Amino acid sequence: LTPADFTAYKSQRYRWAFGAMQIMKARFGWMTRKDSPLSRGQKFHFLTGWFSWFADALHLVFTMMAIIWTIGMVGWPKYFTLPMELFLIPIIGFIISKAMFGIVLYRKRVPCSWYDTIMASIASMGLSHAIARGIFLGLWKKKGEFVRTAKSRRLSSKPSAFSSVREELLMFIALVGCVVGMVSSSAMQYTEGKLWIAILAAQAIPYASALIGAWVAHRSNDKAD
Repeated sequence: LTPADFTAYKSQRYRWAFGAMQIMKARFGWMTRKDSPLSRGQKFHFLTGWFSWFADALHLVFTMMAIIWTIGMVGWPKYFTLPMELFLIPIIGFIISKAMFGIVLYRKRVPCSWYDTIMASIASMGLSHAIARGIFLGLWKKKGEFVRTAKSRRLSSKPSAFSSVREELLMFIALVGCVVGMVSSSAMQYTEGKLWIAILAAQAIPYASALIGAWVAHRSNDKAD
């Protein structure tokens, strides 16, 4: 019953996020009405249950803004300056803590080896972009197409390794280019510049995870054949 490959895995999580936004839009009145059928505890869990997905959506927004701002700092340093150190440290802490949360959760709840824990965390982070797309499109659109998740026994064609992660690949290349541009600029002379480079590197982790997940899934299919 597991998805056939990383493409099916991403598609499944995208539809879950898309469907979650449809439910939230349809039932958001339950959060504001006095005669709501939900208790306060149910309202709390109704919203907080999707906080991690909203974090993925915000990560995509912040990443796009960071790429645009970095291009400005490298190309037009007179008009684009480095953000203050005070604002950069919490961002780094948030990104690192989000990456570590999955590892801690797996170690505490799932009886598996460290290798399985790391690989499961990589697979989870690799879904960030797909979930973010599902969130935004779910908020924008009213209906989505029904797509059945391909299972191992139903997969007829074998796609290329990175065909399912083209967008993630472009984002990863863009972030790596931003890091190279910042390292080559005068920003390395300042603490804020080094922190900004660390943020760019941290923002690239989910996209690198998607590439790793797609590659591992592709190699696994080859071995199975």
